[in-house]
Amino acid sequence: MKSVLNITAAGAVVALASSAALAVDQGQAMQAMNGLVGHWEATGTTPEGMQLIKSGTNYTLDENYQWTDDRSALLVNWTMQSKGDIEIPLSWGSGMMRWSEADKTLIYEWSGQENGTSVHGSATCASMTKNSLRWETEATDRLGRTTWFTVTTTFPNLHDSSSWTNEFQFTDKNWKPTGKPSTIEMHRYNAFAANAGKMSEMVGTWSRTLPGSNKETWTCKWGPGQRSLVGNRYATRNGSTSLVGMETIAWDEESNQFRGRYWDDQGVMINWAANNITSNGNRISWASDWWGWSPDGTPMNGTATSSIENGKTLSYTFGDSWYGGQSVPAATMNAMFVSDAPFTRVSTTVANVPTD
Repeated sequence: MKSVLNITAAGAVVALASSAALAVDQGQAMQAMNGLVGHWEATGTTPEGMQLIKSGTNYTLDENYQWTDDRSALLVNWTMQSKGDIEIPLSWGSGMMRWSEADKTLIYEWSGQENGTSVHGSATCASMTKNSLRWETEATDRLGRTTWFTVTTTFPNLHDSSSWTNEFQFTDKNWKPTGKPSTIEMHRYNAFAANAGKMSEMVGTWSRTLPGSNKETWTCKWGPGQRSLVGNRYATRNGSTSLVGMETIAWDEESNQFRGRYWDDQGVMINWAANNITSNGNRISWASDWWGWSPDGTPMNGTATSSIENGKTLSYTFGDSWYGGQSVPAATMNAMFVSDAPFTRVSTTVANVPTD
């Protein structure tokens, strides 16, 4: 199954490099393949004609592409498992995609397992057009059974490297089609969405009233591709409203944490990293470590907990903190930032906050 699904991804970005069949040199091909680097996923149903995996099985596919140190080839790892209440591994393995000077095209070789049976195979990029690429593939299992098929990758939008559509076709050994073709769509893995859970409930408009009839409004919206959150903080004082702070929240692959950065109009800069996200009934919360600088450059750091209650109330509570190396009690921090006055949801959309 790996040879069916993974090869579809292999040529996707390469197809952008040329509008003539294989009219591309090694440098052009490897440069185009750079768009393939990363983490990809797909869902689908296995087609008829497979030797080792039952047709009609719903699956999820996870793939990673990474350059070798010298950027001469792509290393590929994949895992496919059945989709349902119980996820059963169906296929896994690894391979390498590279330019073949002898063949003047891209080739891909791999080995892995399908339902516990070892399989190895290879594919050759047989032709290219402006927005599609065709692979001819041969796979053989440990019992000596060989399967032939082609995969044609087509980009619906040449400027969009986040997804593409693939058509898979079983063939005989002379590449004559047998049976019906099937399709699959690959998407870039969205680590933020996969890990955010109910943290996405922050999206919308929030408001709180402060002493002296002052008011703060917090708006939070999705960043590009729903891979981050972007927040704006507005302050209304003496009847005048202005943008006073901004924050971005994203998933950090290296540390496997949500990380945020906040800065305001006074020069405060705060970074934070969430240690864990918990959900208990209608309450979601996350504890975080934070560090940064005051307007005069004094280092600050500490702990804090954020929570959303019933999707309607957003609050921040500070733990022990340090300012310039000196301990600041949690009570002092919470009084300073009026933590006892939580934000209340105004709407689930981002309102237009007029500023003066």
